[in-house]
Amino acid sequence: MKQWNKEEIRQLRLLLGLKQREFAEVIGTTREYVTKLETGKKKPSLVLKKLFDCLEEKHKGGKQ
Repeated sequence: MKQWNKEEIRQLRLLLGLKQREFAEVIGTTREYVTKLETGKKKPSLVLKKLFDCLEEKHKGGKQ
């Protein structure tokens, strides 16, 4: 499982083509929390890290 630093989280969101508000809806949180994750003020929980892994894998799988 990836550790998911602030840059990786932002890159995942951009890879998915989502705005912060849309990404927040997908992961079940608020836009404000996404901002905190992307600026490094908050670190993702274990559950969010696993969700990010799944989203990344699903995106990669759909592009092959």
